Amino acid sequence: MSEHHEADGFGNLTTWQWVFYPTFTFCIVCFAGLMSGLTLGLLSIDKMSLKILQQAGTDKQKKYANRLVPILNRRHWLLVTLLLWNAAAMESLPLFLDKMVPEYLAIIISITLVLVFGEVLPQAAISRFGLAVGGNLFWFVWILIFISAPISWPLGKLLDLILGDSHGIVYKRQELKELMDFHAEESKEGGSLSADEVMVIKGALQLSEKTVENIMTPIDKVFMVNADDVLEYDIIKKIYDHGHSRIPVYQGTRTNIIGLLITKRLIFHLNYENTNTKVGQGPINEILKVDASVSVWNILNMFQTGKSHMAVINKEADGTHPGGAIGILTLEDVFEELIQEEITDETDLIMDVQKRLKVSGMFRKASFTELQRDRHQGRSNKNPSDHVTLKINDGL
Repeated sequence: MSEHHEADGFGNLTTWQWVFYPTFTFCIVCFAGLMSGLTLGLLSIDKMSLKILQQAGTDKQKKYANRLVPILNRRHWLLVTLLLWNAAAMESLPLFLDKMVPEYLAIIISITLVLVFGEVLPQAAISRFGLAVGGNLFWFVWILIFISAPISWPLGKLLDLILGDSHGIVYKRQELKELMDFHAEESKEGGSLSADEVMVIKGALQLSEKTVENIMTPIDKVFMVNADDVLEYDIIKKIYDHGHSRIPVYQGTRTNIIGLLITKRLIFHLNYENTNTKVGQGPINEILKVDASVSVWNILNMFQTGKSHMAVINKEADGTHPGGAIGILTLEDVFEELIQEEITDETDLIMDVQKRLKVSGMFRKASFTELQRDRHQGRSNKNPSDHVTLKINDGL
């Protein structure tokens, strides 16, 4: 039995061999663990995440990302390299253990060392700090790549041909919405994004899915004026009572909108002694006209040109609609869809205050007739509470 052991080398080691073999075994286990950890740590870094870190990361993250981009651009070559070196280390481990212990014990020790110190611990540790570890050991990875190139490069190229190149994770629209929902839950626990920020992002993602018909104000609920109406007391009073800064103007039927009346320009037409001027002859601006199928995102781009902040939504004639204008959309409507909340402007606030003051008996809104009489009489000592509060907004 002893002769068999001596033939195998077990039990017949010199002093330096008892130092060399355990030391080399330890180095092999550490090297195998490093290869295993780098395999998981580096290959779990997404290309898209790396590009984001290059632009928006900290100075240290940008440095690490710049070092790793050339390596991860050769992802399959890197994969083959790390697996090749890991396999070489794993296979050589029993050869050295067999010199020091019996074969059955060498197998048990080899499995234990490989599982615990060569796989579990390295992957658990390096996977959490893959960017930092890879960013500091990038030079060592390049050495391994070039040494193994005669074998790893052809295999990596073969994988590129079979599987194609990886372009990183790109989320679909619905996946991004779910991601935002996750951030919304995180924001309740002190996440990096606030609830309002999440709502705006989700609102932006939905703009291209919604059409203008989904968010418009129906034409039967829109206040507008006829182009043939004369700019006299009754028309001015209606405009004043509704308090809009922009009013659609129609010709003939309400579905034939020809332009937009800017109410502040009516100041130059408040000469009630001359009542011959018609609305169509007044300060009419061109109004944007779009089809009902246009997306909200596209209408926002149209509004950004500055031509108009109000649009007429048209629809072709079909079995259910005779054709023409079916609604009105304003820039404020689009913003409300974007932020997922109602926008309260100064008019809304004034109206709320007026309602509260009316209930308490402290407020009385002057009639349009009184306002006209005040203008002619030039009264300046009237109680401020008797003066009308002018209502101006951009919506409907």
